[in-house]
Amino acid sequence: MEYFKRNPDDQSSALRFLRDLERLAYGLFIRRADINRRIRRYADLLRAIKGGSELFTDGPLQLSSDEKSEILEKLDGPIYSQLRVRRQLMLRLDSLLADEGVTFQHKVVSIEHVLPQNPKSGSKWLEWFPDEEIRNHWTHRLANLVLLSRRKNSQANNRDFNYKKTAYFMRGGVSPFALTTQVINEDKWTPDVLERRQEYLINKLKKEWRLD
Repeated sequence: MEYFKRNPDDQSSALRFLRDLERLAYGLFIRRADINRRIRRYADLLRAIKGGSELFTDGPLQLSSDEKSEILEKLDGPIYSQLRVRRQLMLRLDSLLADEGVTFQHKVVSIEHVLPQNPKSGSKWLEWFPDEEIRNHWTHRLANLVLLSRRKNSQANNRDFNYKKTAYFMRGGVSPFALTTQVINEDKWTPDVLERRQEYLINKLKKEWRLD
């Protein structure tokens, strides 16, 4: 890349550039910037690099206050509805939660709801979430989603929390995903748990991408 050609021996700046470039790329991705906006942004960045501009304080490599706010708003919304965003975002978040240096390769990675989309009448889910508005608020949000190394099972999806934890979310007694392991360690799944988890996950991304 142009930046590395111009800064071949500055490893510290190179690492900083890569982190900021990832931040920019995810920012455009989460905000669903169309191809023309992406082309313009990267063209501006290339011109700034060639012109020797300062990249790390301001300019096309950095996110504006409005962009940060929009990203946070998207992250805190019904992210499951963002079909092209959800899987890659959750894998990136899982990598932040996993032990440093741990990577997993799976042929199949699916996203599952903890609180089902359509809980059965008389279920524990409706005892925990009797208010339909509150239930709908949380169903598609980040806190209610886990990663599985298997294909989704529509029958298992509506089972109770303990069954899903022990028989569906795990294989061989463990889950390969940190996001999912956190859920397995919970005793119950209530609005309070989801609120705490949502704040925790958003703060992880907020810190990683400097969205303050």
